[in-house]
Amino acid sequence: MHFADGTAEDFDVVVHATGYNITFPFFDPDFLSAPENHIRLYKRIFKPGMDDVAFIGFAQATPTLFPFVECQTRLVAAWLVGRYAPPPVAEMERVIDEDQQKYTAHMVQRPRHTQQLDYFLYEHDLRVREIPAGMERARRQQARRPVEARG
Repeated sequence: MHFADGTAEDFDVVVHATGYNITFPFFDPDFLSAPENHIRLYKRIFKPGMDDVAFIGFAQATPTLFPFVECQTRLVAAWLVGRYAPPPVAEMERVIDEDQQKYTAHMVQRPRHTQQLDYFLYEHDLRVREIPAGMERARRQQARRPVEARG
């Protein structure tokens, strides 16, 4: 990571807490931004086309954020060890549109409310559908890799 003062450091993890105002001051806005708090993330975790970054906690979850974050962390942990794989970019984009309708279409349409969702619906979808589907995608990807690359 390069800083405005010209220094640079290597980091394994960057934690940036934004509250309800989503900003990424450490990324070039052309690379990643959230105009008016809108950011397209697959399952509110993965940016389509970015295969080495995961986001956790982009929600104003009802009743509370903590179970939502735990739910996302389970998926990201499986992804980090190769047991979960997101779908192709086109499928991610399609699902993002569906999820926006499912989770936020009935919410107040203001920047402050772009990340609202009902945790129970989201968690059920991740636990029952998405995590098993992603584990199957990862299993198929592993099976297609040559034996020497599976290490």
